[in-house]
Amino acid sequence: MNAKEFDQKFDDGEEDIIEILDLSQAKRPMATQKRLSIELPIWMIELIDQEAKRLGVTPQTVVKTSLSEHLAVSESSLVQHQLQNVETRPNLVKVEKLYPSSY
Repeated sequence: MNAKEFDQKFDDGEEDIIEILDLSQAKRPMATQKRLSIELPIWMIELIDQEAKRLGVTPQTVVKTSLSEHLAVSESSLVQHQLQNVETRPNLVKVEKLYPSSY
């Protein structure tokens, strides 16, 4: 089955497309993890614990979610800044090379 046929099956909702996929080779991009140890002030840890309790999740989830949201905003701002400067700085490497679409 080619990509066009696959897309058509998905768009038509003909069948569950998961059954068509070979997931044995599937990979989650950027899912490899590495342990990080940081020191935080007690007041910050207490706030993280309170938020985790309020949401019914672990403190680690609160930290990961907060970092992820912050980094997404930071990355978006960086890309927008570079896009604005592409026309004024012709020697700037195209943003597609800095941030490939395979993200």
